[in-house]
Amino acid sequence: MAVIIESEVSESIQQFTSSWEQIVQDMPGVDLIDSSGLAVRWADSPFTFWNAIFLSEPVADARKLDFRISTAVTYMQRKAHAGMIWICEEYLNGDAREKLPEILKKEKLEPAVSATGMAGEIFPLRASAHPSLQIERVSDESMLRENADINCEAYGLPREWG
Repeated sequence: MAVIIESEVSESIQQFTSSWEQIVQDMPGVDLIDSSGLAVRWADSPFTFWNAIFLSEPVADARKLDFRISTAVTYMQRKAHAGMIWICEEYLNGDAREKLPEILKKEKLEPAVSATGMAGEIFPLRASAHPSLQIERVSDESMLRENADINCEAYGLPREWG
């Protein structure tokens, strides 16, 4: 396994949170909050993926990690729909990494999805075309359902989550 440097992890998290912001920013009642090592991108949608909280800073202290996860859980409990807390394990060091399973158990959370971050010199992107591919912005309920089904399938989630 290659050594991941902190700047690459930070870049990956920043890309992840920025992407989520672009996805949910036009939804009514959306929360876009960056505070105390957490980035909230919450649409309060029945589609769980659009309700996300990211650990956005490195943590080495288990007490600090416990506080951040507890803060995220408290926020989620006030919302109408479920969501996900995204934790990049490379952001955890010391006893924070060691105690993560215990903290998740205390908060009645469990790992659900594994995500791989990406960082690199990829711009500018070369435009490509595929004769049967059409890209459209989701603009109505039917398209929203189709998008949710595709994402559930892609991430191995139950379709009813969509």
